[in-house]
Amino acid sequence: GSSFKAKDGETGVGGITKTHDMFNFFDLSGLEDLQLLLKESCRIYFDEVFDDNSPLMQKCWVNKLAPFKYMNMHAHIPDYQEGEHNHASVHLSIKSNPENCTVYVPTSNTLHQEVRRDRSFFQKNIEGRVTVFPGTLLHYTTPNISSEHRYSLAMDVVGSYGSELNTFENNSMRAF
Repeated sequence: GSSFKAKDGETGVGGITKTHDMFNFFDLSGLEDLQLLLKESCRIYFDEVFDDNSPLMQKCWVNKLAPFKYMNMHAHIPDYQEGEHNHASVHLSIKSNPENCTVYVPTSNTLHQEVRRDRSFFQKNIEGRVTVFPGTLLHYTTPNISSEHRYSLAMDVVGSYGSELNTFENNSMRAF
């Protein structure tokens, strides 16, 4: 089958997010407790949503949004890869004005699919809040209304789901 390839570079944000395909945030030491918390959250999600208890792989990075900047609508996983592997995305708000939002758009990201923003879910970026959602789900952020930078941790998580884990080695995925 084809290998997993996350869509990046379409968020409209440079800086930290530009290099997440080369650097995994969890390569840093001292983050073991955070990694365990997020792994447990993802394990529950994969067990309940996919009935999948296979080993998980992850790629993790940090986003930094300057004042008045925002992320364009994007999905981490193109939906044409749906079914190849079980996958999810994760958002953890690290530092943000709670009026800043991440907006989740309940539609497929299939090419030429009409995007229905009228049913979008606006979730306030409350520091410490973890959100696990389908990797194919379109999402974006509202402009950062704070005078300070907004920081969030983002992840892609994939279950092996009957495939070889080394399928993901060239995409900076790590065992979770």
